[in-house]
Amino acid sequence: WSCGLKIGLSIPNNWGIADVSELIEIGVLAEQQGFHSLWTSEHLTNVSYVRDRIGEAPYYSALSILSALAVKTSRVMLGTSVLVIPFHSPFFVAKYFATLDHLSKGRAILGVGIGNVPEEFEALGIPWNKRGALTDEAIAIMQKLWSQESADHADKDWAFSDVHSSPKPYGTAIPIWVGGISPAALQRTARVAEGWQGVAVTPDEFGRMLGEIRAQAAALGRPADLIAASMRINIAFADEGMTESERKAAIDVDRPGDIEQVVEHYQAAGATEIIFALNCRRPDAVKSAIMKIADALAHCLYHGAAS
Repeated sequence: WSCGLKIGLSIPNNWGIADVSELIEIGVLAEQQGFHSLWTSEHLTNVSYVRDRIGEAPYYSALSILSALAVKTSRVMLGTSVLVIPFHSPFFVAKYFATLDHLSKGRAILGVGIGNVPEEFEALGIPWNKRGALTDEAIAIMQKLWSQESADHADKDWAFSDVHSSPKPYGTAIPIWVGGISPAALQRTARVAEGWQGVAVTPDEFGRMLGEIRAQAAALGRPADLIAASMRINIAFADEGMTESERKAAIDVDRPGDIEQVVEHYQAAGATEIIFALNCRRPDAVKSAIMKIADALAHCLYHGAAS
């Protein structure tokens, strides 16, 4: 397997770490060790499996952590895995990510999802059965706000004309990566995204889904081979509870051969990036895991300017 594969980390803003500054230290350490990207997760309320996992412990804002990392790092890409788009105004998300892109000098990636906890939608007063449509329309609005000096839009939930929004992205565009393995998520990736985030699938399933995405993108006239494809792999920590789907994609950080094997298998299936999720509330254990992954994949990590 080649060193062309990118390796990222999902840092545990969602696991109840007591001292938020530890998350920034974790991100800085990851950059020092040569990882390509850092990702944060989002829920706005502690309900369902989130409450079962961390109770009342802190679940920190995905966006606040990325803002801090933007000014404490200089090379790693910074993204959400994922931001639940129906929870937010597209104007807010467009403004935030354009600002993050400037703070980080072009390192922002917007990873989007439609949400997976009905109780959370109920608490927020957002219709569960509209979450896909809300996401699609929000993406269309954000792309207009980023690319057009004067934006116009008319659809089911939003209508406006001659809207000016700034800043525009630092670079040419902010890449959107869609998270999810449902047929709708694959179709959304093919239609509008620059990347896909898979989770809880085998290498064979990953390869089949990626093939579906690229076939659909090609049929739409999009450059299918340029769609990035990441696989999120959970790192298993002792005494940390994971859901059944999370455990399905978990590996033991103390088995470097397993780390290398999982990277090899998903790269063979078409992955362009592997994201290791550091699912743990103990900062020292997380930092130790970063070093173990770095040692196992030293010949694969990229030291230098972000590409």
